[in-house]
Amino acid sequence: MKVTKSSLPKPLSSSLLFFADWLPMGIFVVSFFACSGAGSISHAQIESSIAIWGAPTYPLCEIADLPGEKTVYVVHRFNPGMNAARFKIESGPGVTMTYVSETHYFASTLGNTQDGISVCYDTCTLGNQLIASITYMAYGTSSQCSRIRIVPHPSAQTVEAIKCNGVATRTYVEDLVVRLTGACGCGDTYGFAGAAQVFGCLPVAVENMTWGAIKALYRQ
Repeated sequence: MKVTKSSLPKPLSSSLLFFADWLPMGIFVVSFFACSGAGSISHAQIESSIAIWGAPTYPLCEIADLPGEKTVYVVHRFNPGMNAARFKIESGPGVTMTYVSETHYFASTLGNTQDGISVCYDTCTLGNQLIASITYMAYGTSSQCSRIRIVPHPSAQTVEAIKCNGVATRTYVEDLVVRLTGACGCGDTYGFAGAAQVFGCLPVAVENMTWGAIKALYRQ
């Protein structure tokens, strides 16, 4: 598995409107509609969203599964002031593209997108942030309108972020649609139920101990 680091990204921007509904199994849906000339969405209405785009600076919500390498981009958007995000990315049913590598844009990153990733921004960030890019090999065999999905980190109950005041919060997610021909349109924006937890982006320290010291602990 190849993972590389890169320099800090520049903020991105977009303007959208949304509607929200709850679905079974602890998932709630937020449908977004692009509106020309619309004002920025209220940060009081939506904390933030983790999205997968087909372009680095534009919310392209679908890609064509044409044979060859494809790079997709993970963006923390509608960010009203966040320090970190934690999530995992997986290929949904029907996606046959295979993972090749990824690049991280923040130095304080733990893990990878395929197994679970924690990204700390090292400062309070505002606006949309490009946090990772992922390269896949496409074969032209994916199912029409299948998805590359954002799901909770294995150690978390929900897709989550940490506000600048240190409080953990749930975030919405925006999957990337994979098509063969024509257009599928953007999928729903949704979220996962469950409590957000505070997390870090550094490996857990392990103290070196001799076998004698370990046995001594059991005698205490």
